[in-house]
Amino acid sequence: MDRRTFIQWGAGLAGLSAYLLSCKPERKIPGAIVGANAARGHLLRDGKADRSASYLDKEVVIVGGGISGLSAARWLRNQGIKDMVLLELEEHVGGNAHHGKNELSAYPWGAHYIPVPNNDLAEYLSFLSECEVIVNTDASGLPVYNELSLCFDPQERLYINGRWQEGLIPRFGVPTAEMKQIEMFLQRMEEYRYIKGNDGKDAFAIPVDWSSKDPLYTRLDAITMKQWMQQEGFSSVSLQEYINYCCRDDFGTTLDMISAWAGIHYFASRKGKGLNAHHSDVLTWPEGNGYLVNSLRRTVSGFIETNRLVTRVSPDKEGVLIDYMDGKSGQVAGYRAKKCILAVPQFIAARLLVDKDRQQLVKEKVQYCPWMVANLKV
Repeated sequence: MDRRTFIQWGAGLAGLSAYLLSCKPERKIPGAIVGANAARGHLLRDGKADRSASYLDKEVVIVGGGISGLSAARWLRNQGIKDMVLLELEEHVGGNAHHGKNELSAYPWGAHYIPVPNNDLAEYLSFLSECEVIVNTDASGLPVYNELSLCFDPQERLYINGRWQEGLIPRFGVPTAEMKQIEMFLQRMEEYRYIKGNDGKDAFAIPVDWSSKDPLYTRLDAITMKQWMQQEGFSSVSLQEYINYCCRDDFGTTLDMISAWAGIHYFASRKGKGLNAHHSDVLTWPEGNGYLVNSLRRTVSGFIETNRLVTRVSPDKEGVLIDYMDGKSGQVAGYRAKKCILAVPQFIAARLLVDKDRQQLVKEKVQYCPWMVANLKV
């Protein structure tokens, strides 16, 4: 087919498509993109908020009502601390785990599952028992998970080499030599899962700070995941695409930007086990992690103040001064606290502290990646 014929043929198809579309009534799918209140956030960015003329005294002020801030409030309450307040920018708490609801179901707007937690996370497991996610413990101490919270199926599906396959690990149409590399990689991750450093700690643990400080493993933080794979002979294109997906999913960037330690941690840190669950299983709910937010919120509801844009956090001789603006009235007020917990992203913390050096460091060293969860009512 020559160029003239191709253009004429293409134009004919375009005209036919337009004709067919004109025969159908126009349909618009309603919807919206929701997220953090950018207008209020820009007030902080632009530094236009005034200082408070007076301050109310509190023992503890928590800035940020996401999972971290709510968890901090729960812990403090459990320690008997009641003279505290949690300040949240939005009209609701939840942060990246907020959710919505329609006449059919609740649904997540952000984080929507958690892995089966490691069995040494006593505080976490206690919280999940409070939430009725763990419903019992067997004679050996293994938790029994609520079947309504466990998600076994359906698994994610991967479109590879012209067809769909169950699971994300490439298998269909992958050459034998590459499949061997994939199996070797998975076996290596299984070994790392239970290996310990010379200090007796797991090489890869949750939380990260519990991980071994053995240089044999920490030195992996000095090279990228891609460099480590090359050193270890993992040259399979299919395997590298899979690892790249995992790094983008968990860290928001690619395997040539993630340290080898972090990349391996993704696979090797999950060791949770229940009577009816494996470390590869996940826990989820119709509203996603909003289920956990609601449980946390109920325990600390009396300490939460929403529509509070914190504009500055600064130490003084009697503690910490926290200035904020009422998101509805625009009035400026403040608290003086003995302790202040910043449960906010690093770039927000740097601005609240008015720390130019920290702002520059965050700009140079920390990457943020947009992440969207789409919900369709069909």
